[in-house]
Parts: sequence; structure tokens; C-alpha cells
Amino acid sequence: GSHMGLRGEYYNNMDFSRFQFVRIDPCIDFDWGEGTPDQSIGKDTYSVRWTGKVEPRYSETYTFYTVTDDGVRLWVDGVLLIDKWKSQSATEHSEQIYLEAGKKYDIKMEYYQHVRAASAKLMWSSKSQQKEIIPSSQLYPSDGPLPQKDVNGLSAEYYGDAELKDKRFTRIDDAINFNWDKDFPVGELKDGKFSVRWVGKIDTRYTEEYTFHTVANGGVRVWINNVLIIDNWQNQGKEAENSGKIELKAGRQYDIKVEYCNYGEPAFIKLLWSSQRQKKEVVPSKNLFAD
Repeated sequence: GSHMGLRGEYYNNMDFSRFQFVRIDPCIDFDWGEGTPDQSIGKDTYSVRWTGKVEPRYSETYTFYTVTDDGVRLWVDGVLLIDKWKSQSATEHSEQIYLEAGKKYDIKMEYYQHVRAASAKLMWSSKSQQKEIIPSSQLYPSDGPLPQKDVNGLSAEYYGDAELKDKRFTRIDDAINFNWDKDFPVGELKDGKFSVRWVGKIDTRYTEEYTFHTVANGGVRVWINNVLIIDNWQNQGKEAENSGKIELKAGRQYDIKVEYCNYGEPAFIKLLWSSQRQKKEVVPSKNLFAD
């Protein structure tokens, strides 16, 4: 039937973040070369999760084989059979499990691609079953809930005091690039003080050391991957710049948190980044994801 195969969830990062689309793949027999599964996915860093059921024809010990470039994990009947979550050229791995004919077993294969060639194959064999790509006739796609598409930007909480206590409202901000001056985002302030906390995820184009910069009137703190890299929580002069460095890898999302407080001065805050290959710029919306 046309609905045979496995459900493939395709992600635009190596760590199953930035869900792009889902489709039914009749079997896992892909050689993407230097290309990509789809125009919506960057060629260097992506991941795929295939889920569904597998139905053996014979009651005997089966060998499952994966051939992938790069990382792979395979579960059959809830058992992690293959766990080779590392960058590698096209390599075959195999493991055995006893299955009963005609019974449908849960199967899940996870895969990631990291630069250059990309391929993913799933095969089986047994005493009575010649080695072959597991055909669509023996596969059934899962139909559980789908992951949500990421929302670009950061989740922002606005407070009517300088201590992040008197919460007034939340919204999603595209980027941290504000010049409120005296037109504060929060109304009816005591002494004109307010504060903001932005949280979400961030990813990068390059694997290298990044410098994060804040330009702000007021106090500011920045955490990346739960590391406090900028910590200047006192009232600073006009548009003071602070910076901090951290090593980041392309193809994965990191936690980001930025806190800002203003003491009634003209309010101004920008979050920028730079690296050897990344020109200094306001961190763009396309690299930020609201939780």
C-alpha cells in the first residue's frame, strides 16, 4: 500500500532542533552525496528521525545493519541495538535480536549529517532472509504527535522594577536590538526602573570561538549554554559595551539567557556577536529560537 514505510522527521540541525518537515519514506536507502534531503535543509548539518513498526517474515534471530555517514542510533522493540553517534565515513554496523514472524515491533532510527558526504541505509538478514534494504512492505509509519516548528526570536519577560520581580507581560522579540530612549516598554514605573529577561536557544554558522557583545544603558548579564559570559549588573554610563567569549559548534542549539535592567536612564540595549568568520552584527532572528 501507499502508506508503507517509516515516518521521517527532518531537522535543520544535528541535534534534532529546528524541525523542518515530515514525510513517509518507503525505506531507508539514501545517498545524498554532498547535497541535502530537501531545499529547506542546509547541506552540512541536519538530522533525521525515522519511526514506525517493522514486521519480520520469519521467527528467528535477525541481524540489523546500518550504513551511515555520519552518526546513527537504532532501536528495535525498545532495545538500543546500534549506538554509533559520531562523525564517520559510510560505515556498516550490525547487531542481532530475536523476532517473531508477523509481529509488528517498534523501530526507530536516528541519524545526523556533519559536512561533506551524507548517506543512510537500513538493512536486515536472518537464516531465511537474505540481506536486503528493509522493504516498505515490512514497514509501517508511526502517527504520533509531530514536533513543533521553531519560532524565531526570544521569549521576553518585562518587569516593572529593576530586580526582575514585578512581571508585567511576556512576548516574543525578534532580536535584542532596542533603543527605547525614554519611551520605556513598561508603563507606570516606580522611579522609571524596569528590567527584561530574554530566554531561548541560539545556533551558529561556524564551529569556533564566538564573542558576544552587549551595548547597553544599564545593567546586563548574558548566559550562553548556562555559562555566564557577561556580568555587569550595575548602572553603566551611556551605551557601555561589554563582551565575553565562548566556544560553540555549528549544527546544534544552545541555551541563551539575557537579563537587562534600567534605572530610569534613556533605555538602550543591543546583543551582537562576532567570530573569526562571523562579522560583528546584531544576533539575527534566524539564529534565535523562542522556548
